[in-house]
Amino acid sequence: MFSKVNNRTNSIYEVVIGEHTDFQGNIHAEGNVKIDGKLNGNIKSNGEVYIGENSVIIGNITSNSTLTISGKVTGSIKANGDLRITETGNLEGDILVSSFIINKGGTFKGNCSINTEEANNDLETLSSEFEKSENAIEKEKKIKNDAKEKEEKEKEKKEEKNKNKNNNNNKKVPYGHLD
Repeated sequence: MFSKVNNRTNSIYEVVIGEHTDFQGNIHAEGNVKIDGKLNGNIKSNGEVYIGENSVIIGNITSNSTLTISGKVTGSIKANGDLRITETGNLEGDILVSSFIINKGGTFKGNCSINTEEANNDLETLSSEFEKSENAIEKEKKIKNDAKEKEEKEKEKKEEKNKNKNNNNNKKVPYGHLD
């Protein structure tokens, strides 16, 4: 894996998605994750997760450590450590965290549960929602692929029909002479 050092926390990142990168799929990492680009998928990390200022994430995030959001995230969050939304951060989705810090200028829209006994009971439900979301993304991809295949087959049939029609129109029928 690639590694990059974050000078603020001296953390080493095992997974880095660069600023000019558009990634679709889920990320499962044992270590720290840093996203500076666009991600359409879920993140599960046993380490810290850092979402950069210019990043756009559509998906759920699970972190067994600290999660910092400086970009835009749409999806549910579960963090066993702190969740911090910086002044440039934007989060739309429900969260289950140990602690929640939002800097002036940061935005949050959703439901918040702090990791207490009651919130821990909700963890199973939230995990189930993550799995449903992953399944929904896969279903959506399959539906799009199936529709595209169907469209291509219909187009091929139409082209074949037009080709046959043109072949029939191009046949010359000999004319008989009447005396």
